[in-house]
Amino acid sequence: MAAEGTKENPWKLKTPPLSSEYEMYKEVKDGKDVIVCVVGKTTLLRTIAGFIPPLAGSIRLEGAGDDAHVAEHCHFVGHLNAVKSSLTVAENLAFWHDFLGPEPGRPTADAVEAAPTANAVNTAMERLTLVDLADIPAGYLSAGQKRRLGLARLLVAKRPIWLLD
Repeated sequence: MAAEGTKENPWKLKTPPLSSEYEMYKEVKDGKDVIVCVVGKTTLLRTIAGFIPPLAGSIRLEGAGDDAHVAEHCHFVGHLNAVKSSLTVAENLAFWHDFLGPEPGRPTADAVEAAPTANAVNTAMERLTLVDLADIPAGYLSAGQKRRLGLARLLVAKRPIWLLD
């Protein structure tokens, strides 16, 4: 008999608002645990991110303490890019760095942190080949450039969990 949470015997979960039931199981790929969700992926990701409360029980992050909210340790990337059209590429990334903080639970509203913000923004732009677009308002970017900008925000604020829908 297969253990709970395997491909042969997946976990069965229910979430609101439609009480959708979905199945998921754990696989190990390249030495890392990967959760495979068969159906209800968006609902599961939104529940983990804290947008939808679970019908029962709770979602906890192992090692983060009982009062830690999993959502504080997650990036959620949905179908929209979370890009502010009137801000430049660099301003968008600086906004997300300052809004989310460099690490969970550590906002950077202090002006003393301007240099780390600039470093994080420049590093993210370099990694996603956005440097040449730094001063362009995001509203003028192509769909692919906007998507890269949306993904670059994952790099400016450290979160151990990336929920990519």
